[in-house]
Amino acid sequence: MPTLSKLQKRTALKQAREALGLSQRELGEASDCTTATISDLENGRNHEPSHEKVVHIFQALQAHGMTGITMDELFAVSSISHRITRRRRKAQVGRWTHPRT
Repeated sequence: MPTLSKLQKRTALKQAREALGLSQRELGEASDCTTATISDLENGRNHEPSHEKVVHIFQALQAHGMTGITMDELFAVSSISHRITRRRRKAQVGRWTHPRT
């Protein structure tokens, strides 16, 4: 069984899946999620997965032998990326350039 305690948080889900030898499709089927959902989570496109999806994915990885990582560590990238993206958007609100005359 692979131990995944030394994962970098930003790639934890992908590294966990690959360490277990699972494709995105296999993990999706095992967790009752679509391949697109797994891909979006791994690539930071889905910043707020439902609690149900997170639990199903985590349980599927555990069933395939994942150890040494918590659910929070596995999905930490979501909340970090979301906060950074939201801050950037807020910083850009109200910014506009005056047309040159």
